[in-house]
Amino acid sequence: MITPAMLRDLSNSKLLASILQRNSNNIDLFRLVAACMVIYGHAFSVAPEQGQQDLVLMWTGYASAGMAVKTFFFLSGLLVTSSLLQKKSVAQFLLARFFRIWPGLALVLISSSLVIGSLYTTLGLDTYFSSPDTYLYVKRMFLMDSWGTQNLGYYDLPGVFGANPYKSTVNASLWSLVIEVYAYLFVAGIYLVGLAERRIATALIILVFLDSILPSRILFSFLPQGNEDFSYLPFCFASGAFMAIHKDRIQISIGVPLGFMLLLYLFHGTMYARYCFYLIVFTGILYLSACNWVRRIHLPADVSYGVFLWGFPIQQALVCSFPGMGVLANQISATLLAIACGTASWFLIEKRSIEFGKTIARRVSSRRAEVS
Repeated sequence: MITPAMLRDLSNSKLLASILQRNSNNIDLFRLVAACMVIYGHAFSVAPEQGQQDLVLMWTGYASAGMAVKTFFFLSGLLVTSSLLQKKSVAQFLLARFFRIWPGLALVLISSSLVIGSLYTTLGLDTYFSSPDTYLYVKRMFLMDSWGTQNLGYYDLPGVFGANPYKSTVNASLWSLVIEVYAYLFVAGIYLVGLAERRIATALIILVFLDSILPSRILFSFLPQGNEDFSYLPFCFASGAFMAIHKDRIQISIGVPLGFMLLLYLFHGTMYARYCFYLIVFTGILYLSACNWVRRIHLPADVSYGVFLWGFPIQQALVCSFPGMGVLANQISATLLAIACGTASWFLIEKRSIEFGKTIARRVSSRRAEVS
């Protein structure tokens, strides 16, 4: 039901800088929705069922899981670039990124290797635990040593999920995490070499935009060619970074996504339509996240990262336990279980590690001040 408060929000225009202030948005809600969309989209491959199709793909032409990952990259580009520009410290930036990503990742990797693997391997436990691959899985994924290795078995555990429709792979979602870390390092590198000044950074981002639409990549030639999941991620991350750099000038209102809708209509059928669609989604999220009625939806914890990490192995385990499970059952049960695991991960590991990282960052900052 549309309320008067919602109608008032329609006419509001807010500066992006004010939207990004603490308690002025509900971006966490949309990150959770995106994490759940990854589970929703993967279910069609993990538990294929005759006649079941991705509704997001049917309605928009864009796969739900792929669109969710691109949303993550846009929000990451926006938030981490804004954080770096605000802190003006690469050391604090990298510490914050490390303690946000790796502790939760370590939990899911160790749990997958020791618990999920031991429960679902077709090998004897002695054979499973004596295999080097049982431990190399944790090492490779933790060290992000999985670039371009989807077909080399780096995502597999010995004898685990080999009979599933999506064979052997324990956690296919982790491929995007490697690229996201590369993006963080790219941003830190640009800052360190002195290219973070607004005009220079804007020029670099424009180069990234141009590189995204070229038939052959120049800046990001190392990305797999012809793979949509890879090739559009620099554009999505750079879009967020561009908005972060100009957050004190960009106004967000309902007119922004509507404007991109008009451009989508004009460029329909061309290579530019895809970019217009992405920008409709991205700016629409920013607009909605600042609406008062959305901000009132309070989440007790930021579980989106945990849901993203746990979703795929849970889906695979469910299919292995219940071979006849359909798409809908997999989507619902995996989402609920992933939220439960993500909540536990947040309170047991992620929240504490983030606070620990902040403590170390403060000590580093104080030490630098003393030295200065």
